[in-house]
Amino acid sequence: MRGFSEAEKEQIRQKLFEVGCELFGTYGLKKTGIREIARAVGISQGAFYLFFPSKEALYFAILEREEEKIKTRLLETALKEESSGFERVKNLLLEGLKLVYENKIVRRLYMEKEYMPKFPLELLENHNKRDLYDLTPLVDAWAREGIIRPEKPELIAGMIRAFFLLPIHQREIGKDVFSETMEKLAESIALYLTTGAEKGEAHRD
Repeated sequence: MRGFSEAEKEQIRQKLFEVGCELFGTYGLKKTGIREIARAVGISQGAFYLFFPSKEALYFAILEREEEKIKTRLLETALKEESSGFERVKNLLLEGLKLVYENKIVRRLYMEKEYMPKFPLELLENHNKRDLYDLTPLVDAWAREGIIRPEKPELIAGMIRAFFLLPIHQREIGKDVFSETMEKLAESIALYLTTGAEKGEAHRD
């Protein structure tokens, strides 16, 4: 088998991301095999391992990329918003939920209890430092501007994490009241973070 040029490697890698995102998003990690991915990309099963050691590694790389896209969009939107602190925090949470729902692969993980194998601890720790819940730049900016109250970053990250993990329990919460429940929870978090802040202007309808 001939070797790939650097340009070909880059093209194949991008195709692996595109195909992997589509297949994982449609069928999930457990039901997607390397053979199907390689066939869709147009390479042999053996060639797949030149790029990733396993399908789990590809899945994890795609997940991180998709989470980063969501986080970047959230940060850009939130930093431009000029409404009250209460509305900014509430909108951030609800918009994040909407973006997660619209992304098939991220939705499977956050909303559909996607099967997750045991990844190496180091890989998970590195991911946790920059995952979807880590909105430190935004939190720091809002705290400096007096939009939210001074609070431990770990606590704020924990509140955001708890909010985005709740969709996993949509059935237990109740599908009929799920959307309204999430909106009320977003308001509660926003109220807590903006009460007492210089520019929080916390209000509820």
